Parts: sequence; structure tokens; C-alpha cells
Amino acid sequence: MNNNGQATRRGGDEFVAILLETDREGAEVVARRIGEQVTLAVNQRLPLVREKLRRPFTVTIGMAQYHPDIDADENALLDRANQDLTLKRTARGESRRS
Repeated sequence: MNNNGQATRRGGDEFVAILLETDREGAEVVARRIGEQVTLAVNQRLPLVREKLRRPFTVTIGMAQYHPDIDADENALLDRANQDLTLKRTARGESRRS
């Protein structure tokens, strides 16, 4: 991350990235880069992990932009990001977490 953002592990296979002063388009660029780098690491640098998966490795990223009028607290924002994640997984035909 750069000076305008911070990333942290939320739990399990979930991570949160806070991107300050970043619009939706910029966040999509960052999300795409994260997905590409994680996929590259698993597929090329961690062959044992790839073999144990026995299916293609995927990265799905849910996004939400902070709106003070609807986000009473950080949980509301995280819930909206999780809803976006669920929609994307459903659209890809995933029935469970990747």
C-alpha cells in the first residue's frame, strides 16, 4: 500500500484495504492489481498450494465507498463491501468461499 492507504487482515482469508482519497475507479485499479499479484504468487510461486487446491485459484474483491449518511459505523461499511463480494461470487457461479 502507499501513503494513501492501509491494509490489514480481518480474519481467515479476508483482508481489508482502506484507500484514502481514492474514488471508485482508482479502487478498482488497486483491486485488480491485488488480485493479479495474489493469483501470480499462488500459481507461480507456491506450486504446493496450487496442487492442494485441486481447482483454479480465484480472488474475489468486494468494494464499498464510505458515505457518512448511510454508514453509521465501520460495520455498516464492511457489510456493504461484503454484499458486493457476495454478488460478485454469485455472478461467477461460486457456491462457497474461495
